[in-house]
Amino acid sequence: MANILCSPSKYVQGAGEMKKLGEYAQKYGKKALVLITESGYKRIEDVLKVGFEGYDIEPVYEYFNRECSKTEINRLVAVMNEKGCDVVIGIGGGKILDTAKAVAYYKEVPVLICPTIASTDAPCSALSVIYTDEGETADSWIERKTYELNRNGDKVFVVTSDYAEQINILGSGAYRISAREFREEYKRAKKQIEEKVQASAGGLGRNELGGRLHEHVRAHFEKLRRR
Repeated sequence: MANILCSPSKYVQGAGEMKKLGEYAQKYGKKALVLITESGYKRIEDVLKVGFEGYDIEPVYEYFNRECSKTEINRLVAVMNEKGCDVVIGIGGGKILDTAKAVAYYKEVPVLICPTIASTDAPCSALSVIYTDEGETADSWIERKTYELNRNGDKVFVVTSDYAEQINILGSGAYRISAREFREEYKRAKKQIEEKVQASAGGLGRNELGGRLHEHVRAHFEKLRRR
């Protein structure tokens, strides 16, 4: 099995490097979407002004909406399309950096990561953890829905290769099945539904409204139809 390491192509660390942000970013594009929180921008506004001043790149600042979700990612992709940005810069904590990476991925443009805290792996990882708009990960959502459905007496099957998640869902009363088994089960259920629908439709026969109307009403409708 091959060992694969995904990491940034360039790593810069040092005092005052944010004041050179434009110098680094201009090598990757002409207009940068700079993703940052409103409070973060207020704290380092002067540093950012110095960082972009005099360099051949224009910053477009956009405040982060607090959640790395598909809704936020799609919103920022739309901003990039509208403003004509060709590079993404994320400044902040893990969720901002994950969002910046995701936006750059969907736009197929370079991304620069500027972490403001040391407790996140987001600057060096090649993936983004995507949440729902309510702040749930996929695992959290699966576990919550499994518990709710089981409590209502429903039979729940979960398809996952995540061993830790398998343990959690089995502990909640759900059943783990493989993707192949799930596909076969889906086909069987679909066929049963189609057969029941066809059987029901075949036994109904025609049920016309005209046979239940008074004669003078039918005559009036017939006159209207012939006009």
